[in-house]
Amino acid sequence: MKALGYWRTNYLFGVARPAALSWDGTTLTCLDNALATVFSGPLSSVSVKKGLGIFKVYVDGERVGFVTPTGSTTAPEPSPALLQYLRQPSASASAAEVATTAASGAGAVIGGVAGAALDSVAGAAEQVFATAGYVKGMNELGRFFTSIGALQT
Repeated sequence: MKALGYWRTNYLFGVARPAALSWDGTTLTCLDNALATVFSGPLSSVSVKKGLGIFKVYVDGERVGFVTPTGSTTAPEPSPALLQYLRQPSASASAAEVATTAASGAGAVIGGVAGAALDSVAGAAEQVFATAGYVKGMNELGRFFTSIGALQT
């Protein structure tokens, strides 16, 4: 099972980076845009706690980062290698398994296309759309973490 998310090491500072979250039935792994391991561990050592609009990830009790469903305007796009990895079936995947994609990037596209040409009403609509996308992404990431048993309440 795989999901696209964005990770950062500091909640307030730093750029959110695209990441592939992968669950093989035993180990939760997070890979960055270059497919390098950000963190990895068996479920017995990994826990995820939902905060205000973020997921805090711990390995062996130590916080290793934060995961969100979307990046900011400064976040890089997912690399072709990362997208290809996400499209590949998991080693433990059944034929019926569908990869979960948590981030649509719709808010970033709207911001880039509309830019300064939006009036205040359209700008407010864009913000509502981006917020709705973020909430949907948080719900999808929450289902991903819950389905593997990592999310602690």
